[in-house]
Amino acid sequence: MLFPSTRVARIWTRRSRLSLFILFIMLERLCTVNGRLEVVYQNCDMVGGANESLWTFYDFVDANGVNDTREWRSGASDKVQAAFDAKVDILNAIPPPWTRPLVGTLEGYDDVYELRFKEDRIQWRVLFCYGPGQLEATFLVPAREVNNRFEPLSAPGTAAERAELVRDKDNKENRYVAAHDRS
Repeated sequence: MLFPSTRVARIWTRRSRLSLFILFIMLERLCTVNGRLEVVYQNCDMVGGANESLWTFYDFVDANGVNDTREWRSGASDKVQAAFDAKVDILNAIPPPWTRPLVGTLEGYDDVYELRFKEDRIQWRVLFCYGPGQLEATFLVPAREVNNRFEPLSAPGTAAERAELVRDKDNKENRYVAAHDRS
């Protein structure tokens, strides 16, 4: 069954217009399981919520053990945490390449991308890179976008430096990454 209508999609998502648009892009079909709508993703055996991960997500950890993404997430509101987690779940079901409106590229930074979402009236941008391996992504720097500028202003440059460390061929033990943590 193809996506039946915009009304059903709005009822199903209930969260944001961006989520609705993303659903139109990423969903292959909807099916009814036990009287409710369930999502069936490409490349996954999903019935009633049993999902096999397509991607592996990491957070960048600096030489001192500081994980900026985990610290930002733990200090964010419950709504921001839920929105971020929902976007990560959506990415997890989409084969490469990821595109707008969910993921953007940064002009002047070929290897840095932004996970884009809005919550609590703030345009959040979690900068990331692909890697260190295939079907893996590493969150590098959480930031906000205000008037088309990042806060902090150094976020893209910092993310580019970190992306180089993550994908460095001499970094075989992946000392700059830790499994992405939702707690």
